Amino acid sequence: MMEEEKNNNLSNFNNISLIDQTRKLKICCLTWNMHGLLPNDKQVQELLNPHKNYDIYAIGSEECLRSIFKSFFKCDKTEWEERLAKYFGGKYILIATSTLCAIHLAIFVRTSLIKNVSKLKMNCVKTGASNLLGNKGAVGISFQIFNIRISIINCHLAARYAKSEKRNLDFERCVTQIHSNSDFDNNDLIILMGDLNYRLNNLDIDINRIQKEHLLFLNYDQLNNEKNLKRINMLGFQEGKIYFRPTFKYWNNTSNFQYSDTHNINQAPAWTDRILYKINKSRDNILEVKQDKYDSMFDIKMSDHKPVYSYFTISFL
Repeated sequence: MMEEEKNNNLSNFNNISLIDQTRKLKICCLTWNMHGLLPNDKQVQELLNPHKNYDIYAIGSEECLRSIFKSFFKCDKTEWEERLAKYFGGKYILIATSTLCAIHLAIFVRTSLIKNVSKLKMNCVKTGASNLLGNKGAVGISFQIFNIRISIINCHLAARYAKSEKRNLDFERCVTQIHSNSDFDNNDLIILMGDLNYRLNNLDIDINRIQKEHLLFLNYDQLNNEKNLKRINMLGFQEGKIYFRPTFKYWNNTSNFQYSDTHNINQAPAWTDRILYKINKSRDNILEVKQDKYDSMFDIKMSDHKPVYSYFTISFL
């Protein structure tokens, strides 16, 4: 009995020691197609105020600041970065940005954690017009914080209903070319987000019905359909359960669906804006990576897209 009691006490001690050593990193990821517009300070507050007290903020945007066409001639995103930095004040530091035409990604880290950040890398991949133009593609930032390796990718893939095969190819191209093979395998968490532009395999949709019963229409979602039919190499990425309404296409400054665009092309509402993630559990220091929430911001009305966000917690030694 004495030996059994000793072993139990030792087990309890080890459990307590593990709990005492466990640290947590909390990450907020947000992606938004801004429709070529620049939010004012009030709109930035509305966008970011609901997301409080995270250690890392990854803010991706598509059609950022100006249209895709205008971004060929001026891709600078300084104004947007300054407004984000103004919102965060001195509590967070902008550690890196990556830009490709109208696609942008900014990473902010809590000031008190800056000394623990290392191994920053930035990259981009073009997928527009024979993979030569940056109107579509991806930007990526990878870094290490403490002993955790994180990679974040923000994409804008090919538009239109009929381009699902092109999107499938570009999805894989964006991920694999943002990373070298070793980078991809050695990251503990890879987050891929953006306007992936997957539509619904049903153009004849009753707008009023999808407004009220939107979850029924997830059966038509192209990304899920392509995955189920094994026509896309997901590269180990997964996605949280979707409960939010379609994120596109809305009349600006409203939450009312717009069924046709300026070219009178029918565009059924769709979940174009997504956040996917891949967890590498092969390293002993990672105890758990958990997606805490996955949702959209339906009340943000500036653009024809709704922002999508997700929270993650990494527990590590």
